[in-house]
Order: sequence, then C-alpha cells, then structure tokens
Amino acid sequence: MKSKPKKRPQRKLVVLSLFDGLGGARIALDRLGIPCEYYASEVDKNCIKVSSARFPDIVQLGDVRKIKGTEIPPVDLLIGGTPCTDVSNLNLTGKGLEGEQSGLFFEYVRLKDLLDPTYFLMENVRCPAAYEMSRHVGVDPASINSDRFVPQNRQRNYWSNLMFATLPPRPRWGLRFVQCDHSGEYFKSFLGGTSPTVTTHNRGYNIWFQYVGGNEHWPVSRTRLDPPAYRKDCNLPEWLRFPDADLCEMLQGLPPGYTIVSGVSERERMKMIGNGFTIPVIQHLLSPLTAIFS
Repeated sequence: MKSKPKKRPQRKLVVLSLFDGLGGARIALDRLGIPCEYYASEVDKNCIKVSSARFPDIVQLGDVRKIKGTEIPPVDLLIGGTPCTDVSNLNLTGKGLEGEQSGLFFEYVRLKDLLDPTYFLMENVRCPAAYEMSRHVGVDPASINSDRFVPQNRQRNYWSNLMFATLPPRPRWGLRFVQCDHSGEYFKSFLGGTSPTVTTHNRGYNIWFQYVGGNEHWPVSRTRLDPPAYRKDCNLPEWLRFPDADLCEMLQGLPPGYTIVSGVSERERMKMIGNGFTIPVIQHLLSPLTAIFS
C-alpha cells in the first residue's frame, strides 16, 4: 500500500543516494525546488568528479558496503538505481542477483531496513529478477518508459512508497535514428521518433546513429557499409553520425554540458550518462515531495 506524503515542518530533505553516479537525483530535486541535505554513495572517481563539481555540498560516503548508518541523520528519502549488469536481459551470462554487481541490490535493502527512511525510490531494468526484488523491497514496481519525457525509448522499473503523480501522455517525438547489426553489414530504421536506449554500450554490440540527412535516404534498409560500422576507421555517410555525449545528455534530460568536467573523457561521460537516471522521470516521481519540502 503506497503512502501519501506526510505533512511536517518545513526543513531540508535528508537524502541518501546509493549508486549515485553523476548526481542525477540531486538535479531532479533542484529542479523541483526542494532544499536538501544530500549524502551520496559512489565509488567511480569520474562520477564523483562531475557531481562534486556541480554540487560541492554533496557529502560523499564512498562504498555502499561500508555505510553503517551512523554517519548521517535520519533519512527522509533513500534513492538509487541498483546495478543492472548481472540482471539485464542483454547479459546472457549474467548471474542475476547472485552476480557481483547486481548483488549490491541487497545493500540497498540492508540500508532501507536499517535506516527506515520515510520515502524510498529504487530503479532498475525490467528483468526476470524483478519479482524477487519486489519481494525484498516490499512493493511492486511501476514500469515507465522515458519516452513520455524525452525522445528516448528506455523502459525501467521504479519501486517506491510514494504516490506518483499521473504520467503525462507521450509526445510525438520527431527525431530519427538508425541501428546497425553486430556484423556492421546493414542499417535499419528506428521508428517512433525516439532514440534507442542510451546505454554504456552505444558503440558496442548494438550500435546506433543519429540520422541527420535528407529524406532521400529515409528509410534506410540494408545499406551496406564498408568497412563495418563498428570499426574505428569507418567513414560514415554524411547523413549519419555517432551519438556523442552532448546528444546523450539531451536524451537523458541532463543540463547541456553537465558532464563536461576537467579530467573526464568523452568515453567516461558516455558511460556515466548511460548508467544514470532519466532526470525528468525522477523529477516527476519525486514531485509529490514538493508539498512538504519546497
């Protein structure tokens, strides 16, 4: 049974963000105008560089496995996207929740039980492990596609005790993308006006490209490239371009240039963006808190 937000005296929202990444939850709270005391658990040095550069007041706690709960005041909001590496349907050899990365889900459960936060929100991919995750978290997830907020096809599960606001209708997005099969031999049109899911493998086994040419090339079907498109020396046609970090920031709803921080490479930018939240989705799901903390 999902609970309605409880009215309490106005003060800062105390947040513990697990697997914080680039600080996406903090961006969403800032956009909602919710003042917060924000504690983050993250181990990736590049993610910490970015989030600390944008929000110097974030208190970095490090490895989630080392958090005892005594380091922070009573938590109003526990939030986090637990690692999907081992539970993703794209990982055919993944060990599920017994895997080294996705098994960190149980650290989220440990801290949820230990800290007893007033509200919680957890995100992960749709996967066979979702039933077991629901059993441990105590609620069933809402399955939401990011394409209601941004031009990206990104279906994710969200577990929470917040009563979510009604989702907006899906806009008619007008972007064009094409995908390449793993051999690099042909392209296919990606219909619907949205991009494929932004992941950490944008140039991996399921490469996709933004279509920027004229209508004479659309739709693309079985257009052979030589050499294959996954090779670094491939010369793409002028009507295609590789997705870059700037484009992926837009597709995830990040502020333009948010991940441009000294010492963080383009590759690392792409990785953290693909691993992160779609910010407008999180903003929408946390919006009921504005009645209490803004």
